[in-house]
Amino acid sequence: MSNKNTLLAISLSLSLFLVFGAVGMLAADEEPIKIGALNPLTGPLASWGKPVTNGLELGITHVNEAGGPLGRKIDLLVRDTKTDSNTASSAAGNLIDVNDVPAILGPLATTTATAIAEGETIPNEVLQISTCTGIPYTDLDDNDYAFRTSAPDNYQGKLLGELALDVG
Repeated sequence: MSNKNTLLAISLSLSLFLVFGAVGMLAADEEPIKIGALNPLTGPLASWGKPVTNGLELGITHVNEAGGPLGRKIDLLVRDTKTDSNTASSAAGNLIDVNDVPAILGPLATTTATAIAEGETIPNEVLQISTCTGIPYTDLDDNDYAFRTSAPDNYQGKLLGELALDVG
């Protein structure tokens, strides 16, 4: 796995800890906590989506083996976005409406993350944590339901530009 894919998988795994806080109020129930994961398992970003999904599944395995958050197991419900906004929105809607997930991890692409946030997670008050870096996701009126684990493009671009000038 490349360094970028490794960092991406680690970022999404760490996102689980934010999700646990969001679902802590569900502790009285003995049912597993269902968390959605939307990643490109096919399509143009599949080479990123598969390792990220593997990292999430590994993180969930470790958390569950340690007893789960507040003594409950996590069920990770993974869906393929195909890096397509319509497919991703439909999958998110299904996770929210049918599976009643309180949180969704992903997706990777800004266009799909923004579409899901605007059409599904924000209106339904479902936590969304994405690794996308695009400005449209940054500028969402999200009522604190949309988060990211990576710095936005405008910050990264500025810092990389400064680094290029310093290094020469």
